[in-house]
Amino acid sequence: IKCVEVFKEFYQTKTKHRKLTWVYSLGTCNINGKFEPKTMELIVTTYQ
Repeated sequence: IKCVEVFKEFYQTKTKHRKLTWVYSLGTCNINGKFEPKTMELIVTTYQ
């Protein structure tokens, strides 16, 4: 995932003593869905 790699490179320039670990199962994503007759916001996990 490109955005993860970009942030990882940025993080490594700021600190040398810490390790960055991604826990994808704890992430969420907000999706705006346009359904007739209304728009709904779906909050799902990154696993979904």
